[in-house]
Amino acid sequence: MTKQPGYLKVGTVRNIPIYVHWSFAAVGVLVSLLGHADPVQWVYFYIAYAFLVLLHEGGHVAAAGFLGLKVISVEISGTGGLCRFERPRQVRHSVFVYSAGLLAQAVVFALTLGYIKVFDWPRSAAGLAIAITFTFVNAILFVANLFPQKGTRALGTDGYVLWKLFLHAYRGHPHPHPPLVVTPAGKAPVFSPDTRLLLKPGFLPTGFVQGIEILNDNTTPMDFVVATMVRHLGLSQDEAIVKMLDIHNNGGMLIAIPSRGQAQGIADAIASEAHAAGHAFVCRYAGVEHLGK
Repeated sequence: MTKQPGYLKVGTVRNIPIYVHWSFAAVGVLVSLLGHADPVQWVYFYIAYAFLVLLHEGGHVAAAGFLGLKVISVEISGTGGLCRFERPRQVRHSVFVYSAGLLAQAVVFALTLGYIKVFDWPRSAAGLAIAITFTFVNAILFVANLFPQKGTRALGTDGYVLWKLFLHAYRGHPHPHPPLVVTPAGKAPVFSPDTRLLLKPGFLPTGFVQGIEILNDNTTPMDFVVATMVRHLGLSQDEAIVKMLDIHNNGGMLIAIPSRGQAQGIADAIASEAHAAGHAFVCRYAGVEHLGK
């Protein structure tokens, strides 16, 4: 299941969906070609590079988990990785999470140099590829991540976010981290499947005529909700995540759709996908004609 063009969900680790963009494979091949001319070693360089990138993102995940923050997803592309997680309550916690990837790289670099100092450079093809990737390639990636460069889709490099956090703490600039707040599963409101949000106060959007009604539940994976909204509502990944979290935190949401036929079609398609996947996900048509019922 893809969540947006070019990305493929490759697995789930501790309920965290992992997505990889095709460009990541292209960069891995480039590293392999630059690392050694022998095709036999290309695979070793590629595996070592992939492992290095995963270690960087794993540092972010570990730091977020240590602080008790909900990790939404991990996305990896040729331009870098992105760990989406709940916004920390304190700036120093944000600094800790965003520094964790760089710290993981630094630890790998130091351990590899220590190994080389004690045992010299490995002689095997696999060992040499790992040593070169964990030192030279690692150093290049570290500098690139530390350089404050804003990204086109994500927040930017770790260095960019850390610099913005510094400006936020000492110059009063806006916080660079998206306001992703996740209510703990046991405390998030869950309404019965027959609940009509049109009849509950605080859910009816201004000017709402017809659309779809989505209810929160305790079993449907968050990434499934995000993927269906990206696919059927034409939302960006970031927009879909914000709406998904609103649904989770508030118990549900009404989303306006221009026409009744379109709304009914979207609701039926999402409900059908949920049923086929075995999820107790409630998505149905809702219109103002139901207000009097």
